[in-house]
Amino acid sequence: MDIPRSVQTYERVQQLLESGGYVEAFTLCQEALKSGEYEPGVYFQMGVLLLKLGYYQDCLVAFQRAKEIDPRDSNCHNNMGIALHRLGRLPEAANQMRQAILMNPNHAGARVSLAAVLIDMHQYKHACEECRIAINIAPEKFQAHSNLGDALRALGDTAGALAAYTRAQELATGNELVRAKLENLKQSTA
Repeated sequence: MDIPRSVQTYERVQQLLESGGYVEAFTLCQEALKSGEYEPGVYFQMGVLLLKLGYYQDCLVAFQRAKEIDPRDSNCHNNMGIALHRLGRLPEAANQMRQAILMNPNHAGARVSLAAVLIDMHQYKHACEECRIAINIAPEKFQAHSNLGDALRALGDTAGALAAYTRAQELATGNELVRAKLENLKQSTA
């Protein structure tokens, strides 16, 4: 049995997304959309590509189209929130992430993303709550620990921030930003 071309394209784009072949993946998505032979997920993949490439306004259009096809996809809302966050549209970003959480309360990524927005909105206690929920869902998510450190540091809880950054560094040993945050906090408390 032959695999339809649209499925092959979708799978190839997914492989390219995972391996960092963004330009080739983008070209494949464009060709699929022009030909009319595509899986509905191609709009989502296009949105992810545009997000990774920094075309935030354009990725919103792709994610909106993906949401029209599958209104229950919590990942579309989360990724739209990430793009809106990067565009500085914080209340809209928070709303999209909250929608993703309503659809899927165990969406740890959406909770981590929401925490980052809440930190930028100076809502540190709420950010801590979202980080702790995310950590309960997915303890290996280093960004949840890092965001928790940011929120706790802003609240003046140096010991808590140190513990959170330390755990984030244990989970992502090569992450220079986490290492820098931890070193900076250690130096400021010495």
